Amino acid sequence: MRTDEHDPVTPQPPPPHPLRVAFVRLEGVLSPRSALAATAWIAGNGQTIGQRLTGLAHAAALSPARGLLHALDGALTTRVTHAALRGLSEDRIHILAEEYVDDFLRPSLREDALDRLRALRRTHDRIVLLAETIAPVVESLRDDLRGIDDVLCNHLEFRNGRATGRLLEPLVGGAATARLAREHAATLGAPLEHTTALAAHAGDTLLLAAVGHPVAIAPDPLLHRTATTAGWPIERLAD
Repeated sequence: MRTDEHDPVTPQPPPPHPLRVAFVRLEGVLSPRSALAATAWIAGNGQTIGQRLTGLAHAAALSPARGLLHALDGALTTRVTHAALRGLSEDRIHILAEEYVDDFLRPSLREDALDRLRALRRTHDRIVLLAETIAPVVESLRDDLRGIDDVLCNHLEFRNGRATGRLLEPLVGGAATARLAREHAATLGAPLEHTTALAAHAGDTLLLAAVGHPVAIAPDPLLHRTATTAGWPIERLAD
């Protein structure tokens, strides 16, 4: 039988909102301590006097110019930084990483930055930690950073149980950080225009430029100037 009446339309639930992801840098945002600080301390406590002296000399030579070098070529600076760990055993690096976290990194975590992390947890679906520091250090700190879903950090290459001084791909540092964040967001299905990034150093300018919601947290002078020109939000930290 024909009818002019339309079949009732079943209401459809509204589409879920786009996945909101926030990338948060460890160095400069959650802690003022750099990857170089971790590398220098671990290298300075190597198994032999030769390893210690070589590692310390390497870190000392790099330290004065690292900020500028990082802004110019962060990926290269990150690779050179970790070359100081060449020759250290994998077991020794893990032990020293735990000691470094206990004595230096954990006490340096900024409480107001951790509050900011908790606030992001309430407004975002996924929180991703970005760290130039090597995996053994970041893994030792993981329990202190509740709410972190994913960790993207640097991994040392080991051969025969000893560090070669090289980092495995993918790299966290400079332009490579922005590329890695874009790839990770794509893997998660998160549109970049709905993605947030928090960073403190000029070396992360491309990371901030890649997302829809960049935030400069306690930025260094170069990033402060860039953020001001670009109109990015700038946030200060209490400590």
